[in-house]
Amino acid sequence: MDQFWLSALKTSPALAIGGGLAYFIYPAIVASPYAKNLNHSELFWLLALIVVVTFFIVLSIVNSSSSKKNSGNTINIKNSTISGSVVGSNNNPKSEN
Repeated sequence: MDQFWLSALKTSPALAIGGGLAYFIYPAIVASPYAKNLNHSELFWLLALIVVVTFFIVLSIVNSSSSKKNSGNTINIKNSTISGSVVGSNNNPKSEN
């Protein structure tokens, strides 16, 4: 079972987190003594709120991991950005040593 969740996490992290939430967390919430006092409508909205909060947490994790900076040097020239392997030198013939 652990290999299943590891491979699911590698292929689709958002679906794996949602599946783990549905498989492990929801039954524990429904069986808790606090949920016994809720009616069906309140329990539905509680689980819907958990789904929405989980979705936004996973979305923020995916966005933060996918917005990496470019590696290498960065030069800003008059509101333009050059990223990557930038090599700079002084090509002024007057400054020969």
